[in-house]
Amino acid sequence: MFKPGDHIQVWRRGIYWHHGIYVSDDRVIEFGGGSLWDKQSAVVRPVTLATFENTGTAVVVPHPRRFLLGLGMGLPDPLPRDEIVARAEWLIGKCPKGRYNLVGSNCEHVANWCITGGYFESLQARRLFMVHAYVGLALTLGWRLSGYKSVWLKLMLANSVWGPIGPFLYHTVPYRKWRDILVQWPGYEPQGPDSEGDNAADL
Repeated sequence: MFKPGDHIQVWRRGIYWHHGIYVSDDRVIEFGGGSLWDKQSAVVRPVTLATFENTGTAVVVPHPRRFLLGLGMGLPDPLPRDEIVARAEWLIGKCPKGRYNLVGSNCEHVANWCITGGYFESLQARRLFMVHAYVGLALTLGWRLSGYKSVWLKLMLANSVWGPIGPFLYHTVPYRKWRDILVQWPGYEPQGPDSEGDNAADL
């Protein structure tokens, strides 16, 4: 069904996609472990396909991928399958606990790094920012249409708190949590949507 080097994902708990790199039915490399409330215990590790799916059904994630119908960022073509597997295998044991972050350092970031040759990105997290923007717009309209009611204002202000925090974490967490690991990869070269300069997007 799957081929070595496939980027696969499975829908977990009805709220998010869990990502990994398929090697065989006995070996899928994931950034996982720990309960939903203890993700700081997550490490890069091999599990069986059955464990990875956890009663769900895994599917292949296509590459290249577009985001916002191609108007936003996306991900490039995949590397050769043997190099994808080599990257995933290389990460095992190199990531200590405490490196997980929902927005800036999750399982999709790690899988995309293996697949693309350096793009440490999570389109799932970027979709969260997009949804947040729509919610903010809806709350603003509700505030205006309701005649500037204070309850709408409070909701709008509460929602706006996440506005700068999410993108900030997305671009700074990878640098703090992964740079020391990823620069050890033989032939490491910064890559990303903004590959000029030494910043978090380069990871």
